[in-house]
Amino acid sequence: MASLDRLALQKYILQLDDQSRTKIRGSFANFSLFLKYPDATQALADEVREIFATKRADSASLAKRVGVEESMASDAQTVAAFLTGLAGATESDAELIEAAIESDVLPKEAVESVRTFLPSLRRQDLKRELDEVQLADSTLPSFDHLYSSVDVRLRFTGDGVEFAVPVIVAGLFSDSKEQRIWFQLNKAQAVQLVKTLEERLHQMELANRWIRTRGEDSKK
Repeated sequence: MASLDRLALQKYILQLDDQSRTKIRGSFANFSLFLKYPDATQALADEVREIFATKRADSASLAKRVGVEESMASDAQTVAAFLTGLAGATESDAELIEAAIESDVLPKEAVESVRTFLPSLRRQDLKRELDEVQLADSTLPSFDHLYSSVDVRLRFTGDGVEFAVPVIVAGLFSDSKEQRIWFQLNKAQAVQLVKTLEERLHQMELANRWIRTRGEDSKK
């Protein structure tokens, strides 16, 4: 990923719509307060990496981990995601901060909080992780999220219920509007699906080990 200079970063920020920039700027106060809590900086860095990998933000989990209100955690996530995107595009904290100030997104009173947070992102690791996410998302529509709930189906006989069975009703959404499906699973199908996914996760771990081994061999 190429490193952007201050003007390119500023141009990127100004391409955000007015509502997004206003939301980010308004979130810096809670972001600064959030970082004052013990272990909050690392917790936020961990969470924002998860956001980029899964495309889902879990402010409730972050709030519980740090011990703050969910609204504060949500604002901290908003700012952290914004800063992470910029940090992945430049090697200079100073240029990132200047571009954010000049774009009227970063209030000057929050600059020290930004300086505190940026090192926790481990920029070299971050760039690799963002590149990996981008590569994994290429070619085909990518998983975005899964909506699911448990429904109960009733079999009626005359004026009574003969029996009932639970089913999972689910919606599978990708990052393409044309690739969305709704479906249902009975318990046996749900168990089989979990088993299949566990097998695929194990295979991905094996693949990751193989990739790391090949990378180490190529350096020799």
